[in-house]
Amino acid sequence: MRRGDRGGFRGGFRGRRGWQESTGPPKEVVELGEFTHACEGFMICKALGQDVPLINRHVFNKDKNKIGIVDEIFGPINSYGFAVKLEEGVKAESFKPGCKVYTDPYSLRPVSFFLPKPKASKDANGQRKGPGIARGPNAIAKRGNFRGAARGLPRGAFRTRPRSFSRGNVRRE
Repeated sequence: MRRGDRGGFRGGFRGRRGWQESTGPPKEVVELGEFTHACEGFMICKALGQDVPLINRHVFNKDKNKIGIVDEIFGPINSYGFAVKLEEGVKAESFKPGCKVYTDPYSLRPVSFFLPKPKASKDANGQRKGPGIARGPNAIAKRGNFRGAARGLPRGAFRTRPRSFSRGNVRRE
């Protein structure tokens, strides 16, 4: 390894994880909504389908040319709208009301994805049921801690051998 490399055991990660360069337009696009009006340089659109776009996902025109990204989603669940932050060189005023916008189908999620999940059911004792979760007053003791530390010791505390007795000031002769 050369000096300055970031790889290796304790050298950190290589490159930027999770970040990808734009790979161009997707193979397939689906209808996302229609343009209603322009506001402060943003395109305001009304959604046409039931699925909701994710924030910061690309928006295209019919010819798969990138228009911008989804900046904000607003309105009621059953008829929401979204704002598109436009790319450089694209003007919101150049679109006519009713003009369709498209997106990658992998950038859409069902409405249920954004709604709160139902709480876990309760058993006869009134405690929540759930797989692999220790419950109750002795949950910490049942679960154990790092290195098997018993209740009362901080997580990650090292155990020492118990001393059965102390010699005190006993002389050895």
